[in-house]
Amino acid sequence: MKIRYAVLVAGAILLGSGILLFMSISGTIDTELSNTALILQDVAIEPGSYQAVEVTMQQTDQVFVGVSIIPSNIPMVLIVEDSDGKKILESAFDTGTIKELKSVTAGKYVISITNLGEKSTDVYLALTNDPFLGDITQMESFAYSFMAFVLLILFGIAVLIVGGIMTIRTRLSKKT
Repeated sequence: MKIRYAVLVAGAILLGSGILLFMSISGTIDTELSNTALILQDVAIEPGSYQAVEVTMQQTDQVFVGVSIIPSNIPMVLIVEDSDGKKILESAFDTGTIKELKSVTAGKYVISITNLGEKSTDVYLALTNDPFLGDITQMESFAYSFMAFVLLILFGIAVLIVGGIMTIRTRLSKKT
């Protein structure tokens, strides 16, 4: 096999590997997000006020509560109360947070987010029983997989271009 064809085949293999890795990553993301419920989306909370939402949870070993705020650096407090009004979680944060609730019993829960700052902020609140959001090692693994996907695609395209140039130059040199 001539070198230019080997380069084209190598580029196609790299590109194909990148596409397969992307399909694998996107399948993982879909699976993880299917277990996630977005409770609040882009809800503005004024300074000194709060937003509360009542949710019904099934019995489970763990639930992750994720809160994101825009803009960040605004002091906030997250409180989760069970159906008896007992606080089972209270957490202060200023950029966003992910907290785990263990041994959740079935019932209604009230999740409230209080803005202690001097500016209004937009809040996003999500619940998931999947540890993907709470496990930093999985997040790092996902980041490395995504980086590998990007590199495979870029190298695949670059090698295909080089192989194409080699093929065209060889054909043009044979014509002269």
